[in-house]
Amino acid sequence: MIGLIIALFAGSFNCLGSVFARKGMHRSGESFSPIPISNFAGLAFFLLPVLVTGEVAQLGLLSWRGVGFLAAAGVLHFVLGRQLAYTGIRLIGATRANPVTASNILVSALLGVLFLGEPLTVYLVLSLLFILGGVILIGGGGGGKKNAVEGSLAAGLLAALGAALCWGISPALVKVGLQEISSPVVGNFVSYAAASVMVGLTLFHPANNEKLRRLERGALIPIVVAGVFTATAHLLRYIALAHSPVSLVIPLIMSINALLVFPLSFLINRKLEVFNARTILGAVTVVIGVLLIFLAA
Repeated sequence: MIGLIIALFAGSFNCLGSVFARKGMHRSGESFSPIPISNFAGLAFFLLPVLVTGEVAQLGLLSWRGVGFLAAAGVLHFVLGRQLAYTGIRLIGATRANPVTASNILVSALLGVLFLGEPLTVYLVLSLLFILGGVILIGGGGGGKKNAVEGSLAAGLLAALGAALCWGISPALVKVGLQEISSPVVGNFVSYAAASVMVGLTLFHPANNEKLRRLERGALIPIVVAGVFTATAHLLRYIALAHSPVSLVIPLIMSINALLVFPLSFLINRKLEVFNARTILGAVTVVIGVLLIFLAA
């Protein structure tokens, strides 16, 4: 149960990260800048506790296999998945993109049941069906010019679905990597380090450097804030995965993310997003799915 409680906080912080990223990208007009900022912020965020607590010694317990799984999870989640998710948020708004990326729960649950030996219960199946129904309702709502002014609906939806695929696979890789160590903080650090190396290589491209140099204060501040919230969310995510099954943790995180994006976007990005009755109905459906997840646990 402790893992599910931690997952609730992880979903909340992750949602705040996407909402502030939306504000920053709206002002910058591109979706690359949040990637290096969030990755380097996350690397620094986890380096300090690893050094202060002495858990850096656990790095020596990792085999090359463990490092490989955690590194692959980092690149898949923090680089490729995050780039696709931010592209979706920039193109169609967080209120649409977040629920679509929440469909990664289907991939995670399937991998957890098929390859990690996690149980498939009636409540879990029902929760997945309710959450999927909520995602479909929310994803189909809105559609005004305000929500699609920066790009096409089709491109934004495809980007969000691509992120869902990446984010659905990465938790299974994390679960395997964490079997060799007892520190989620160290595991998160390894994943961020691998992702930061990959992002660092992309900065050799002149166009990417130019995007960072052009960032004005109005775009930089919300993007940095988004990076801090996102890094905190992923620390909590790793801790939750160390205590509870993938098939429970990830649906809970993503459903909370899909639900909270509406009130938080209304408070922070009211002029950038679209809100209607269909999205509210979808959010209620997601809540029912969350309650069923607790029954499954």
